[in-house]
Formats: sequence, structure tokens, C-alpha cells
Amino acid sequence: MYQWYVDCLIERVLSLEETSERNEILPCIHLLYLFSRARCHLFTEAHLMTLQPYLKESSTGGSEQKVLQYVVMIFQETLPSLKHVNPSLLVQVEKELLTILSKSPQLILNVAIPCLCQVVERLTKSYQFLTRVLRSCFDKLTREAQGMTAGKPLPPLKTLMRMLILLGLVCRHFNFDAHRAKQPDRFPELHAFPAGTVTTRVFTTVAKFTQVSLPQPLQLVAVQSLGNLFQGYPSLLLRDESRTLMDRIFASTDRDLKLQLLKVFLELLSQEQLKLDRDKDGTPAANAKLHATVDLKVLIGNAQELGDAGVCSAIMQCYVDA
Repeated sequence: MYQWYVDCLIERVLSLEETSERNEILPCIHLLYLFSRARCHLFTEAHLMTLQPYLKESSTGGSEQKVLQYVVMIFQETLPSLKHVNPSLLVQVEKELLTILSKSPQLILNVAIPCLCQVVERLTKSYQFLTRVLRSCFDKLTREAQGMTAGKPLPPLKTLMRMLILLGLVCRHFNFDAHRAKQPDRFPELHAFPAGTVTTRVFTTVAKFTQVSLPQPLQLVAVQSLGNLFQGYPSLLLRDESRTLMDRIFASTDRDLKLQLLKVFLELLSQEQLKLDRDKDGTPAANAKLHATVDLKVLIGNAQELGDAGVCSAIMQCYVDA
């Protein structure tokens, strides 16, 4: 029955394209997205080829932007589950996603980056696309950070903010250090980064744009970008720079910065809860992990040994009364 629903929705989208009722496409695409989350195996390559033209939709706002958002998420949910995908479809999807990165608002970037990382990591292995995004953003931000130190004026904030968003998202959803350690020959564009330093160097560069002297909108986006890095690498929360930044924000009178940091905390805790929920398999080992308490002093002293388990909640205990 579910397969019949998906097939009918795809047919409905096709029929609406031939009429003047394109405003009815969004509800159909939304339903298809819900099915993709619950039953990704119901989607075929033919279904995705029908939806692929919507990756070219204008993302200027309104229903077109929502259609694009849902279609990108459908591809992320379903592409990895398909067997023997036509390489030409994958090439086209990668091309469209890269185009989206250059012109779409953050709402779309938030779904396009994870989708691109998923396609590259699990299907095409076209790592060069991700390393180019990383290098272009990192190199630009590094030059601007050096310019700030030299007293040079900032370029348009919109450019810097977009770079910060892209850099945080691509590093959150693709672990460059881990993949490079396994296949160093596949990442020649990262020759300027000593082994195992991509994440920390990105963190250090992004953190420079949280300086009090900088415009508040830029600081807000930099904190948001750091939040994405914390999502992918919670141990970064243990760095002195992170603690100093959080202390400064909570001690300040800037309500917007405090709110942005609290949003980061909320997302970190939500992701940690999702991981704990996935570990609830009923085994004694899983239950012990679920109910274990983390001592902050021990955690800081043994971060490498304990990994990322409980880092977020342990750090946030320090700010309960902030």
C-alpha cells in the first residue's frame, strides 16, 4: 500500500507540472519527504529522476524554496539505499548541489551540505568537491583574519557570514581528518594541513570572528558556525578558547549572543539525546552507558580516552546558574 501512495504522489507531481496548479506541488513533495524518512526503500531511481529537476528550482523564497528544501532532503534519505544507481544521476545531483551552495540562503545550505557529504562519502567518493569547499572558505577566512590583525577593513559581511556557515557545515558533516588518515592520496588539496589538524585549524580560524570588536551579526554567525563544529567534534568544547568564549558571552549584556549560544547548547543536547535513544537496545551494557554519570574533572583529564561521550552535558553543567 505504501508503495502505491509513493507512486501516486510522483504521478500527481508530474500531472501538476502540466497544469497551472503548481502551488499544489509543495504538499505532494512534503508527503514524499515524510515517506522518504519512514520508508526510503519505496523510492526508485525513476522516482528520483522525476524529482531531480526540482533541484534547479529558484530558492528566492516562498513555496519554491520549500520544494527545493524537501527535494534535497528526499535525495539525502533515499539515494544511499538505492542499488546500482546510474552514475549520470549521481553526477547531475552533485552538480546541482554544488550550484545550490553558491546561491542559496542558509535554510537551503543546512540541508544541501549534509546531502552532498552523504552522496560523496557513501556513493561517489568525489572528495575533491568537499575539499574545494573547505579550502575556498578556509583560505578566504584566514586571509581576512590576518587582515583584521593588520587593521585592514572587513569585506562585505554577507560574504564572510556565508563562508563561516559553509565551513562549519561541511566540517560538521564530513570528517576530513578521519577520511584523510585512511586514504591520504585522495586528499592532495589538503597538503597545507599537517595530518590530523584540519578540524582544529578550522576551529581556531572561525573563533577569531567572535571578537568583541567585530560587528554583532558576524559574531552571531561565528558562534553558530562553532556550534556546527561542536556537533561534529564535541571534544572541541573542552578547549580553553571555547570555555573562554562561553564565559565571556554569558558574562556580557548581549542578549542576542546569549540566545545564539543557548541555541547551540539546545542542539547539542538534542543530538546527544538522540544518540542515547539509539543506544537503548535493552542490553546491560547499553543501560550502563545510558545511566552513567560523567565527572567533569575526570573528563577533562582523559578526553582522548573517553572520547566524546557526555562532553556536552558535562560542560553545560558549568552554566546551569549562568
